Amino acid sequence: MLRKLSLPSLFFFSIAIFFLLFIHLHGFISYDDGWFLQGAKRIIDGEIPYRNFEFLYNPGGLYLNVLGFLLFGESILASRIIALINSFIAVGLIYLIGRGIKLQKVLIVILILSYIFWAPGHVNFVWPVVFCLTTALASGFLFLEESKNKNLNNKLIFSTGALSALTFLIKQNFGLAIFLADIVLLILLKKYRNLKSFLNFFLGHAIVIFLQLLYFLKTESLVIYLKQIYYFTYIKIFKEGILNSPLPWEYPGNILFKIAKTGFYALPLIISIYAFLIIFRKKKNDILLFFPLVSIFYYLFSIRPTTDFVHLPPLIAVSLIPLVLISLYEKRRLIKLGSLVLLIGFLTLGFYSTFFQSYYRWHPPLIKNNYFINGPRVNIWTDKSEAESIKQAIKYFGEHAKNEEYTFVYNFSPAYYQILNKKNPTPYDYMHWGVLTNEVEINTIKILKQKRIVHLITDENAYKKQTEIGDFIKKNYKKELIINKITIWKLL
Repeated sequence: MLRKLSLPSLFFFSIAIFFLLFIHLHGFISYDDGWFLQGAKRIIDGEIPYRNFEFLYNPGGLYLNVLGFLLFGESILASRIIALINSFIAVGLIYLIGRGIKLQKVLIVILILSYIFWAPGHVNFVWPVVFCLTTALASGFLFLEESKNKNLNNKLIFSTGALSALTFLIKQNFGLAIFLADIVLLILLKKYRNLKSFLNFFLGHAIVIFLQLLYFLKTESLVIYLKQIYYFTYIKIFKEGILNSPLPWEYPGNILFKIAKTGFYALPLIISIYAFLIIFRKKKNDILLFFPLVSIFYYLFSIRPTTDFVHLPPLIAVSLIPLVLISLYEKRRLIKLGSLVLLIGFLTLGFYSTFFQSYYRWHPPLIKNNYFINGPRVNIWTDKSEAESIKQAIKYFGEHAKNEEYTFVYNFSPAYYQILNKKNPTPYDYMHWGVLTNEVEINTIKILKQKRIVHLITDENAYKKQTEIGDFIKKNYKKELIINKITIWKLL
């Protein structure tokens, strides 16, 4: 591909690579990022997901971090390299898709940059959603390639089925969404509406799921996995609503603010439905229906229960190709122009939001994450506060707890297990208030007593609510060091 690129194209890709390198190597999330880092660390340490430690998602995200650790060493940098590779693949796929549907070069440039700012620009670590975006792009590219053949290409249809299953292994709801998008497309298009297409698709899907089932059976974790997924997904999330957030119109503000916020959050769905209708009515290049379809299903299966800004950017990213398709196939000049204006608006807003607004909503902007931590298990840039906390925690544990195998982090900052190379004595990494049942608290305290855990780390949230674990720590441990938002404790 590189041989076919002109000098302007090479210059553009150099800029895109610069943005991606900056984005992925800056910023630190001790909770969500740390959760997947810690899960991978536990696997590397010989533990079995679900059997030895609880996990809310399917295991694909853990496997990705394990791969990073095996290839590049156990560090946050290794995980970010995997995320960076995923972004490179996504950018390459967007370029190929743009060429495949004969987009003007300037539109391809805007599309790629907009995707960079809305996808990795807002989620720059190994988090399931951004990898599900890449599997959607890969599926769309395969469908485009298959459509060039007069006869059915069994290998490509098989591959879309495998990608659907891989998406499910990474994140349950997105896996179901892309599966439905694929099935609807196979039904809608006459070429694929036959037994052979469906058999090849389901075969690709089944082989991937079968391999995962073999792993579950070999590790004797299948039943435990099913119980945990049922408990967290159905009982805690759907039934009890532990992750429910207000709907856009329920946030405080005047009526104009509520309307604007609701409209902005609905944009990805509106764009995708409109793009689907345009392509469906024209009956031209019907294979492009996949892009609005997968965007629609991704939106419907992920906009709830947590409808906040952190969850919105990936949905904007996946709706960018449908938006470009509107500009390509819509004949009415006003709507065509409007779609292009909206695309440029997304580009501008995405750039500003990525670099100058709060990183992951609650942290200083990426542009202010300019403190490098060269510890062997870190090697990324963070903001000043996080850098001080990490460096002092590493120094303290190196001087006072070097030979201790375990520590306990409360309530939800599991990245410190990875950073300090300590094990969690409990099976609970996801110490979220919503899942912190009385049974979990009692069992955690019991384990801390039995294993006589000497040093603990708590964050500021540990003092905001009265919990049995918090009370136990205050009665049995003394504060050794307070560093910004974290406190290190030692057993009395």
